[in-house]
Amino acid sequence: MKVLRPLMPKHKNYIHNPSHTSSVSQTVKGQKGSQGSRGIDGRKGERGPKGSAGLDGHTTTIVGSFKFADPSTLPKSGTIPVGWDDGVNPPIPFSLEVGEAIIDLRTDDLWCFTPASNTRNWTKLGKLSGPRGVNGQDGSRGLKGDTGNPGVEGLDGVKGSTGQKGSKGRVGPQGTNGAKGQRGNSGKDGTNGNNGLKGIKGETGSPGLDGSQGRPGSTGADGEKGSKGFTGSPGPRGVQGSR
Repeated sequence: MKVLRPLMPKHKNYIHNPSHTSSVSQTVKGQKGSQGSRGIDGRKGERGPKGSAGLDGHTTTIVGSFKFADPSTLPKSGTIPVGWDDGVNPPIPFSLEVGEAIIDLRTDDLWCFTPASNTRNWTKLGKLSGPRGVNGQDGSRGLKGDTGNPGVEGLDGVKGSTGQKGSKGRVGPQGTNGAKGQRGNSGKDGTNGNNGLKGIKGETGSPGLDGSQGRPGSTGADGEKGSKGFTGSPGPRGVQGSR
């Protein structure tokens, strides 16, 4: 059977009196003692077992390339937009993680995305390709291969449809009049031609028929009577006759 012990107060100023289990007294805190002398160093421990081999080193991972854009235009956000390189590539946007890189195919330079390392957020790691190797020896010339069988003759292509007649072109502008030419030299007078033969007199024609007499016209209507004239002035007095 498990016996439960009474809990003691968690205070450094209270102690348990074995002679009086029911009484608890408070003591005065003593002064801090002087620091003791340094102990002797312990013996050096034995060498532990050899650890397992670590992972291979890793510089960067190439996730893309470019060959037209200027490296100074690499986005600071690390997200390459559509058509950043040449207006078409990349066909879809992609983002680089910290430590990933893209390669400039013109110079083989690696550009690593390193945010906060500089104001551009990109670091040039160097060239990807190593030094050029020694050219290998030319191989021996191989034997001439057998002539292959003639290929199957292709079918004649379908005749294309006749194109539509083009529209009539516009009338061009009238050209400017040319300069007046110089007058040519006068030609020589020609010789007079011979007089021609006199023609034969023609026959006298028959006299024409007399025309018919026209009908007499009708008598016109009487005119209106004129108004009375003015009385004339008396004439001069005549000479007196002889007696």
